[in-house]
Order: sequence, then C-alpha cells, then structure tokens
Amino acid sequence: LPADGSFAARGHILFRSDPTGKLTLSDVLQSPAQFTPALTDIPQFGKGQPPHWFHFRVANERPHAQTFIAEIDFAFLNEVQFFQVDNSQRAVQVSKILGWPTRLTDRTDGHRNPLFDITLRAGQSADVYVRTYVSVDRLSVPIRLWTEAKFRRSDRADRQWWGWINGIFASIVFIGLLLWVLMGDRIYGYYALYTGASW
Repeated sequence: LPADGSFAARGHILFRSDPTGKLTLSDVLQSPAQFTPALTDIPQFGKGQPPHWFHFRVANERPHAQTFIAEIDFAFLNEVQFFQVDNSQRAVQVSKILGWPTRLTDRTDGHRNPLFDITLRAGQSADVYVRTYVSVDRLSVPIRLWTEAKFRRSDRADRQWWGWINGIFASIVFIGLLLWVLMGDRIYGYYALYTGASW
C-alpha cells in the first residue's frame, strides 16, 4: 500500500467477508485464498454487512527504520482491530478494538479515526490485517497508509482548519450574545442560539 495518505485500495488491498462473525486471525491466515482484491479505492459494502477482514502489505524501502501509520478515515465503525504479521505468519502487534464507542483517552493521539502504528527496520516488510464491523450504517472502509512525518503534517493542518472553523462559530455566538445584552433585542439571542445549535 502506498504510504502517501491516498485512498488506493484498488490494486493494493484484499478483503474477505466473515458471515459467522467468529473468524480469528489464525483462521484468516490459514485460508489466504478466501481474500478478493478490492475493486474500488474505498471499499464499500452497504448496510447490514457481517464483519470484513482486509489485508495489505507495508514495506520500508528506506535505509533506516521508519514508522508508518495506518488510518481508517471513517469514525463511525463499531469495531476496528489491526494486526501486524511478520514473514513467519506470527502476529507481532495487535491493537485494541477501536471504534466510535472508544473513549478519547483510549485512542491513539486522541484522534477521531482508528490509527495503527507500524515500525519497520530498513528493508523490512510486514502484512497488516484489519477486522472491521459496523452494526447499522453502511460498511465503508477508507484505509490509507502514511509515513509518520506525512501524517503529522496532515493532522496538524486538519486540526488548524477545524480550529479556525470553530473559532468563527464561537465568534458569531459571542457577538450575538453581546448584542442581545447590549441592545436588549431577543432576535440577537435567538441568532446566537441558532448558530450555537448549528455548530
């Protein structure tokens, strides 16, 4: 999977359905032929889907150790769990089960999306498996891979953007409340309330 933060599942990610909802990583590793190549850059399967497994490979082609970050850019999945598997088919790293019910303090960097750090030595590669499940919404799994440096830059810019947006809304609410207090006209209070509710 390219580590540039792009949505590039087609040609790089394989998937399989788990109709029983009981497959373990060992079961998945024993039947690699069950996986199918993703046909779109963002795999989507509609509503009422059973759990799905995804598989992709990460390679460090640099002459030094490097950390990658796998991200599923969809915060509303019930369950997401990552597994890093080495060349001998042994799980070397397993994430906690993440998803929208996960508390902010239990998330990597307090990020809204499920993240998984993968550190590889120079020339090392690893297989990553991801188990996903959503109970009500459509099953959409926009997986992307970043180098750590690119992820940090993108995340910082994203947080700054939303900081500006929140600042604009907060200013509008504050001005509306200030005008209501100074002028005594309820319309400004309603305006502040409406803007705050929309925010």
